[in-house]
Amino acid sequence: MSIKSNYRVKLVCFFLVCFAGACSSIEAKSEKINDVLFGVTLGESSLNSVQDIFGKSLLIKQGDAAYSERFVCYTFSKNSVSQVVVFASDEELAGSPEYTITRVDLYASTQYPYSKDDCLNIGVSEKLADSFIGYTQEEFSAHFGLPVTVINDHYEKMVCHKELITPDSKIYEYWRGRKDCFQVNEEPYIDVCATLKALFKDGMLVKFSLSKVTSVC
Repeated sequence: MSIKSNYRVKLVCFFLVCFAGACSSIEAKSEKINDVLFGVTLGESSLNSVQDIFGKSLLIKQGDAAYSERFVCYTFSKNSVSQVVVFASDEELAGSPEYTITRVDLYASTQYPYSKDDCLNIGVSEKLADSFIGYTQEEFSAHFGLPVTVINDHYEKMVCHKELITPDSKIYEYWRGRKDCFQVNEEPYIDVCATLKALFKDGMLVKFSLSKVTSVC
């Protein structure tokens, strides 16, 4: 089996396990990044469910092969500041037909790198009232409950934790006892990593991204 095929198997296994409610946290007290934004859960919600929440925006595809992704975008306003939110699904990590959300990006409108004409304008939306574009470094830190050190206007933090594959999972027996992956008598687990990135201009947040990656073994 090729490395890419093996990786896809691992990701499929992850979604089978976690969607069935068969994941439990190993490090309950470890530092974590909240993976729910605007009612959308990374690794669980899909592009279809996003469109059900915010409206039928154009489904955009960019890149090809391992770098292909699909996304929908919405323009909106908060406190008279024009903004753009993007919900993206990396096809290598999520795939069809669900197109599970693997990244959420938030921009001040002037920072958005693509055509806003492809985004659905939803005006002033209560569903996006918690947008934190325009936050100061201190407000951003308080919002996520993380210490924030900005270097040259940029901030980036990755937080990883392990989630057990529980015995009621259909793939528990497949992973249990895999000596090439886990130590003797060690319960199989999934590595979950969330990466948060932010860009500040003149002390105010103008660009934000949250992504989530999972792997087994």
